[in-house]
Amino acid sequence: MLGILSARSLRASVTAMPRIRWLAVALVLFALNLGMSSLGLYRSFAKDCRQWQSTKQDVVYGINFRNERVELDGKLFDHCTFENVTFVYDGLAPSGLKASTILPGKLGFLVRNRPAQALQTLLEAMPAGLPMYIQDDHGNLTPLVPYGR
Repeated sequence: MLGILSARSLRASVTAMPRIRWLAVALVLFALNLGMSSLGLYRSFAKDCRQWQSTKQDVVYGINFRNERVELDGKLFDHCTFENVTFVYDGLAPSGLKASTILPGKLGFLVRNRPAQALQTLLEAMPAGLPMYIQDDHGNLTPLVPYGR
C-alpha cells in the first residue's frame, strides 16, 4: 500500500507541474496585456507638446484691442491694433500677426504651456543685443527682432 501511495503522489505531482506552468504563463501574459493596455491608454490621453493640438486658424480682421487679454491660440490677427494688451498663449494651435500694429505701452504675455514657459525663461536670460534667429523645419534662419525696435 505504501508503494501505491507514493506512485499516486508521484503521478499527481507530475500532472500538477504543467498546470503550474500554464498558470505562470497565463499570469505573465495577463501582466503583459495589462501593461500594454495601460500604455495605450496613457498615449491616448497624453499630449505631444511638439505637435499642435489643432492646425486650424481663425482669421481676426481689423479689430482694435485695448486694455484686455487677447487669446492667441488658433488665430491669425490681420490688420489689427493692440494697445496695452496681455497676449495669452497656451501653445495648442498656431497663431500669428499679419499687417497688425502693436502700439507703444504696456504689453504682457501670459504663457500657460510648460515648454513655452521654458522657452520664455531662456529668452529672458539672454543678454541684450545678442542676435537671435528662428529656424524653420527646413533649416532656414529668420532674424528675431525684439519688441520695441
